[in-house]
Amino acid sequence: MKFGEAYAKQIVENARTLAEELHALGFNVVAENKGFTRTHQVLVDVAKLGGGAKSAALLEEANIIVSKTALPWDKAFRGELSGLRLGVQEMTRFGMGKDEMKAIAEFMARVLIKGEDSGNVRKEVIEFRREFTMIKYGFHPKDVGVDIDLRILV
Repeated sequence: MKFGEAYAKQIVENARTLAEELHALGFNVVAENKGFTRTHQVLVDVAKLGGGAKSAALLEEANIIVSKTALPWDKAFRGELSGLRLGVQEMTRFGMGKDEMKAIAEFMARVLIKGEDSGNVRKEVIEFRREFTMIKYGFHPKDVGVDIDLRILV
């Protein structure tokens, strides 16, 4: 793959930076004792912030798309899922690096920890995302007939 090695390295660096910054901002990031992650994924326990479904919905209102997920201590699909699964590969593909991961963590903290209005944060997220519309690790969407998406996908 033309972009593979550099892209894979940047994904792992971004995931670790996002996890570290989320942790520093007060999130309960899973696997702190193992360096948070060795891949593209970060797991966050948001049980104390309303759970995975509520947290994912609030972030979606702010134009930050995440996945709710079960964590190892959840009773499989019986009740509320306590986690969020974040993956940084898509935003990395658009050229985001460590500084941008820190900004994303701050957006998330403003919504979920500080309780700021998602609509207000959404406006800032859209402006932030406008700086990253050209694919760095791959071909440009216009080359394959796809519109630019201005959401943050983690």
